[in-house]
Amino acid sequence: MTCINLQNVVMVPLKYSILILFLYIYHKIFSEAMNFISNMRAHLIRTYSARLSRKFDLLISKEKSPRNPIRKSWLYNFTDVTIPINVIKILQLGPKFCHQFGNIPREKIISDLEYSLSRISSRDETKLETRKRMAGLLS
Repeated sequence: MTCINLQNVVMVPLKYSILILFLYIYHKIFSEAMNFISNMRAHLIRTYSARLSRKFDLLISKEKSPRNPIRKSWLYNFTDVTIPINVIKILQLGPKFCHQFGNIPREKIISDLEYSLSRISSRDETKLETRKRMAGLLS
């Protein structure tokens, strides 16, 4: 019986040594491939997070830049309520900035609400509270 002597391996018969050699080579190739895949994943994650960070920084810098400066004499607040800056910026865009509502079909909304409330099974207090809130919104 012929034997082969591998490093740090006991004397093994030749037919098993080829299998051991194959498994050793396969293990080396597989571990290198896994290291390569792991490194590529880490590189992709770093690249993607850097890209997201740059996009976020760009958004923050755009938000800080006065693209739509506030005109001081355009809106007068005669109340004690403080109006937020973003609301003032939207208001100063003018009346044609958003869709103007015409006739709101209140009867249709109320009938749809009543139909929906009749179909659900909940307490009368909940239905009454919903009606009150809708009446407040429609008035």
